[in-house]
Amino acid sequence: MDLMNAFRRVWARVRETYESGYMVYERGLQAALYEALRREFSERRVVAEPHWGEVENQQVPDLVMVSRNEISDIFELKFSPHWSLRIGSIEHDMRKLLEYNGEKPVTLDPSTGQFDQYLQIRADCRRHCVVVTKENSRAVQPEYIPDGIILWYGRVRPEPEPEPTDWGVCIGQMPD
Repeated sequence: MDLMNAFRRVWARVRETYESGYMVYERGLQAALYEALRREFSERRVVAEPHWGEVENQQVPDLVMVSRNEISDIFELKFSPHWSLRIGSIEHDMRKLLEYNGEKPVTLDPSTGQFDQYLQIRADCRRHCVVVTKENSRAVQPEYIPDGIILWYGRVRPEPEPEPTDWGVCIGQMPD
């Protein structure tokens, strides 16, 4: 399976949901992405906001994907279609994405509600920055995203046009 094309199919489904007008907050983006990932990657598990410990200020990703009992993908989302996100507003998420490592609790024992299994974040884990904002924002430009992070962008145009958004998936290209 060509993963980038699969990710683009997922993103096309999310775009349809956005263009319906009923995705109004980041939680809506998270729900639409969760459902589209589950459909496209039925052999994997998708987990929303996994609880990653009792440590104060513990960082929690918006979504993770699990393949063969390992965390294969981590997603951070930003949703701001009504104004331009500054690149500084996603720098924290970029740091989080790059710092996630080790074993994390991901599953529950359904009968007890207790955490059941710690899963390893794969060394080659894909890290995804998912952003919907105005098209003039640096947050949706690959040259401002760290190299290797997969950028899912939804560029919303400030003026109404027949094609109101530009959506795609690419690899970050920020120079060293």
